[in-house]
Amino acid sequence: MNRPNPTPVPLTLVGCDFKVAPTRLRARLVLDDASAGRIADSLLDGSHADGFAEIATCNRVEWIASGGDPQWIASLLSAEMRAAIGKEGASVTPYSYTGIDAARHLLRVAIGRESLVTGERQISGQLFKALERARERGTSSRLINGLGTSAGRLVRRALRANLLGGSGRGVHGLAVDHLKASLPDMTRARVAVVGLGAIGRRVEEVLRLVRPSELVLVNRTVAQDDEGRTRPLRDLPAVLENVDAAVICTSAPSPVVRAAQLEGRRSGAPLTLVDIGVPPQIDRDGLPPWVTAVGIDELVCLNEQRTDEAVAAAEDSAAQMVEGALGEFLVFCGADALLDLFTTVQQRHADLVGVSLPRIVEARLAALPPEVREGVREDLKAALVEHTNELLRTIRETSHNLAGGDR
Repeated sequence: MNRPNPTPVPLTLVGCDFKVAPTRLRARLVLDDASAGRIADSLLDGSHADGFAEIATCNRVEWIASGGDPQWIASLLSAEMRAAIGKEGASVTPYSYTGIDAARHLLRVAIGRESLVTGERQISGQLFKALERARERGTSSRLINGLGTSAGRLVRRALRANLLGGSGRGVHGLAVDHLKASLPDMTRARVAVVGLGAIGRRVEEVLRLVRPSELVLVNRTVAQDDEGRTRPLRDLPAVLENVDAAVICTSAPSPVVRAAQLEGRRSGAPLTLVDIGVPPQIDRDGLPPWVTAVGIDELVCLNEQRTDEAVAAAEDSAAQMVEGALGEFLVFCGADALLDLFTTVQQRHADLVGVSLPRIVEARLAALPPEVREGVREDLKAALVEHTNELLRTIRETSHNLAGGDR
């Protein structure tokens, strides 16, 4: 019979992924620095939590908090998400996990088991960057950092076991798959990649393996030593006049592709646009009929049609690895709790020896000569010191063993 694990895990995770809300609504949950700081301050200043971090990718937006009452924090963050989504998303219910379930979910996210494309490799890097942002902002916590450490070990094991996909596994791979299915001949196609962040570079990498006849790179900023290999974003209308397809990967706050930018293109020439940016980077209003535009939500349907026996076979192995990493994190939590106990015992001992013991001796033994009272006080102090030292030694050794001897 399985026993409930008593290790305290004051952790909360609330989010919306591609299964819960469409891209346009998830985009409303992406936090800028000011918004992230506001939410963190409201949690930390109100003593509801001691740490906050957020992860935002093309698949998901998740907010993570540690400390306090996890159920209460979950209700606060869920209400914040629903308010940000607004009335248009009244039917959207953010999911929430607390305690061990929150840790398990984040570990599954780290190795791509909750991704649009199972086994997506890039998500781990996005997760670790999110945790680093929280540390730089000063809103992380020991618990969140410890979970990040467990996730890092898990990712390394998953890589060694080939549970994380190659360069083509991810939403960028789905975008290229859609182009291959939509264009008559990719080797004769002219394709543009707009936006050269992490996702854009991966799209470029996969496309170079496919070898289109022409690959045009477009980015908001162009390095001085680029030597014409990359076009600036202001040239996008001219680029769209002469390509057969474009993958839009920017993260601009408003669409970078609009119907007016296609006016110079010869009428009737088919154009395939794939939008994997967050928020959506293509304004579909008024697009001419010879333009086909798809976004992440349509790519979800494409992915659901895939059959990948290797992914199914790897699920059991991945689940075992996640549970192993979860066990390590629970050990960390238990050792951390023991260290808190160590500090509490030290503080209580100092109070007993320095304040309570002298007061009791003076009150109860006032009739005794001063030298006798002093002797009693010293004997009781020595007994307390011996008892406390033994207790502290036991706590220290237990904590050391739980942490694998690393503390």
